[in-house]
Amino acid sequence: MMKNGQLVCLSLCVIFLLSGCAAGNAALIRRQMERTNTIAGTADGVEEFAALNTGDNEYDTCYNITPEYIAAYSDYRVFKYNSSCASYLYYADDVYPMGDYFGGLGVTDMKLADMNGDSAMELYFTFSFGSGIHRSMAGMFDPAAKAVTVYGFACWGKDMMIVSDEKGKLSLYEANLSLAPNSNGYAHFTIEADNYITDIADIVHVDNEVYMPQL
Repeated sequence: MMKNGQLVCLSLCVIFLLSGCAAGNAALIRRQMERTNTIAGTADGVEEFAALNTGDNEYDTCYNITPEYIAAYSDYRVFKYNSSCASYLYYADDVYPMGDYFGGLGVTDMKLADMNGDSAMELYFTFSFGSGIHRSMAGMFDPAAKAVTVYGFACWGKDMMIVSDEKGKLSLYEANLSLAPNSNGYAHFTIEADNYITDIADIVHVDNEVYMPQL
């Protein structure tokens, strides 16, 4: 049987662990509540990723565009090609395309949340494409299913950004994206939220819905 001293020690360890998790989640939520996000592409992990992702983008420069809070709280790593804007998730030694990119900017924002309640955080992201009509859409990677889902909701004419509230609920906002000076590509940029559009939870089962911003 466990002695009283051992029981107290075990209880304190559990409390400490839970407190640490709560503090970590609170810090993540605070960061994801920010309405401005700056992405500065780096070479971290690019060689390893490129060895798996060979093909159409071999003559384009690839960058790791994973925000610091995504890297700190998950094993997700996001890579983007500087000219084509093709964007990919690298997770558990596999590569997953993150939506369309032709004629657009590819992935523009990323956030973490456990919306399906399985105790593993999914990666939520926005991306844009369209050589005729510029369209921004949202998607999600589920680590349990190891699959990307793109939601059937599109914002025409503007990019979108994901912003969290104080409880961790994720919402979509119209966004303005500006490229970094002298970047010569699309892997270094700042995105800033503008008008609220909708909550991500409300578009999970939407099919072919279009949002038209007031430009």
